[in-house]
Amino acid sequence: MSPSSTEPSRFALSFIIPTYNRYPALQRLLRSLRAAGAWSPPTEVIVVDDGSSDATTTLQSDATMRVLRQANAGPAAARNRGAEEAKGSHLVFIDDDCQLAEDYLTVARREAVERQGQVFGGPALPMDSVKPTLAGRYLRANRLLQDPIADIEGRIMCLASANLVIQRELFIEVGGFWEGIRKAGGEDTHLTLRLRQRRVPARFVHQLRVYHDVDISLGDLWRKYY
Repeated sequence: MSPSSTEPSRFALSFIIPTYNRYPALQRLLRSLRAAGAWSPPTEVIVVDDGSSDATTTLQSDATMRVLRQANAGPAAARNRGAEEAKGSHLVFIDDDCQLAEDYLTVARREAVERQGQVFGGPALPMDSVKPTLAGRYLRANRLLQDPIADIEGRIMCLASANLVIQRELFIEVGGFWEGIRKAGGEDTHLTLRLRQRRVPARFVHQLRVYHDVDISLGDLWRKYY
């Protein structure tokens, strides 16, 4: 991670969205960001195009968001690229196939600004309108993205990067996501484990809701949880 942790924050929250060849889903997410009120200060929106070849290539930066582009390197690298450019005190990682609940911004600001949360996440609830894959049905049945995954002492073991908020300085300090994992699944578990090793308390906020289309493969599921 290259940015200086002493660089002053211009925003409270920086939404970082990695995307690769999922233009319709990305548009759905951007509409939900607009509905949630995330288009103006003290919030910024950063989309990182990870080498797409579909209509995502037509997306351009404007007054409401920044669009960054890179050769395909995987979602972990795309998230890190967005974090390098972010100016917010807290980074909000959202997957491109998610939608925000209408009160998402209110809850995120409360936890980040008023309660000074270092790292927290929330549920990724299934979209009823989307037919899930086999792995997605397994996730739904076992509520793996809807409930916190914790050890016997109640400490969070994994916060999904589909819905994750972390202090920018802390993210830089721990080195961001491990880019050795080039596909989705596992990089968020790796980050959470490194935070646990530093005894950084992570919180699961049930009110911080996104809706996810659970388009996940069996390989992604294995890397993430097993």
